[in-house]
Amino acid sequence: MAKSEINLLQELSIKRGFMPIYNFSEKNINYKKQFICNVACAELTTHGTGSTKKEAKHNAARNMLSLLTNHKISLSVVTPQIVTSPIVTNILQNPEQICNTSSSVPFSKDNSNKQFTVEHNYIGMLQEFCQQRKILTKDIQYDLIYDEGLPHMKTFTVRVSLGSLCERGTGQCKKSAKQEAAKKMLLHLNPNIIANKNADTHINVYDRETLENNIRELVEKLSENAKSIYLKCTKRTNVIGQEINPLTLKDFHMLFEKNYSNKITYCMKQKMQIVLDKYPREDPHLMHEIRQDIKQVLKVKIQQVTAYNKSQNYLICLRLLSNPCITQFGIDENRMVAEYRAMCNLMRAILIFIN
Repeated sequence: MAKSEINLLQELSIKRGFMPIYNFSEKNINYKKQFICNVACAELTTHGTGSTKKEAKHNAARNMLSLLTNHKISLSVVTPQIVTSPIVTNILQNPEQICNTSSSVPFSKDNSNKQFTVEHNYIGMLQEFCQQRKILTKDIQYDLIYDEGLPHMKTFTVRVSLGSLCERGTGQCKKSAKQEAAKKMLLHLNPNIIANKNADTHINVYDRETLENNIRELVEKLSENAKSIYLKCTKRTNVIGQEINPLTLKDFHMLFEKNYSNKITYCMKQKMQIVLDKYPREDPHLMHEIRQDIKQVLKVKIQQVTAYNKSQNYLICLRLLSNPCITQFGIDENRMVAEYRAMCNLMRAILIFIN
């Protein structure tokens, strides 16, 4: 069955964010009664005539459709306010803050058996706003003004009142109309509320992995800063600055800790400890990675010297050219194993010195 002009105008109006308003009048012409239907949509008005109200309404809707086709109507229109008894008088316009509420909630089944979903629960947001302003939620009044259309294609209009403030909302079901009315009331009280809520939603869906990485890096930096401040504030560091003798074993240990402990990250320590815990099982890839990290982080070179002894074993000497230097050895019949052992001994020495 083809849709009537009234239904077509109703659907088009909802999509564009306004409602057609019909007013009827009548006059007698040659002793015959003629009905006149005036219709207003946004800033446009027109009329239709007929021998019955239904005919006049159809003609008015047809004329309005023609007008809308030739005019671009703004999607936002001002809804009329109805003055009621001033139950609430302490409502501030455009408050700086608005409470954050839960995210989207679904609304199921209406009279037309259709599924409806809203992006945000504006009814709940309006209630929380009133609670925050110490306004009784019972002062929020929702009233169904009218519904029209075919039984399976009805359009509902709900009015929400809060003191002297009043807004209207339309929808395919009562719940959607109620949500729309609450949304308009919130926008009337604070125009920035929808933008703020959308920003909060965007934060909620922010990439989790990126956020975790940022937090991890921040914790690492804070840990390094805390260690640096600790070394500067402890009496032991003050002693190192005053009487340093790199020839003594005690000051050798403390000098290395002072120069490099704040450069070696917690993650790097964990890597070195993993390799040492696996010993004597070898992990050449991880060992090579740690060796490069040490040179890059400490900004020093690792000098390697290979020598042979009488038993034909490989003797590998690794020297960390730091201040002070650290020298460690590794020996085995296999050259790779000897180098691996020397590197393990070097890492063990570094962990001892910085701890």
